[in-house]
Amino acid sequence: MKFGIILVTMIIGVAGHGYACKCGGPWSVEEEFDDTELIVYGKVISKELVSLQATLQQDKVSGVKDKLKGDIQKLQFFESYNV
Repeated sequence: MKFGIILVTMIIGVAGHGYACKCGGPWSVEEEFDDTELIVYGKVISKELVSLQATLQQDKVSGVKDKLKGDIQKLQFFESYNV
């Protein structure tokens, strides 16, 4: 989860501005934007490269590995970060 947050933050930092919407409905981005209850707007003030391993809670790593046992490719990718 933290990896996803970091990735999104980096993408927004590169793009300058970022917009997000829930893409599950038949409505356009503009309609979703007008109908949303909360809009978060921000400005990136600094960027820092953070390793995946630095974002993980070490006590949760074994649980992640257990959940990935059914998908060897994802497990190997996860373990390639020396976690």
